[in-house]
Amino acid sequence: MTGTIETSLPLLKLRKMASRYGSFVANDGIDLCPQPSEIHDILGEIGTGKSTLMNAIFGVHHPDEGMILWNWQDTGRHVAVKLCM
Repeated sequence: MTGTIETSLPLLKLRKMASRYGSFVANDGIDLCPQPSEIHDILGEIGTGKSTLMNAIFGVHHPDEGMILWNWQDTGRHVAVKLCM
């Protein structure tokens, strides 16, 4: 069946993701691979990169380094589109 997603493997994986705004480093070397049924929180002080991380995951901004994988495929700049399909 086409279009199915294997749910025994993690659907989302971040590999060495980094985001910068000029010389300011918002995220650096983020690795994340939540397992199915796990729940994670993104916590931190104001200005620590939480929104930048979520914007990269949802495709609002493309990370400067690293990869975002959805269902083990590199999403490139179209993360939000892939998540909604």
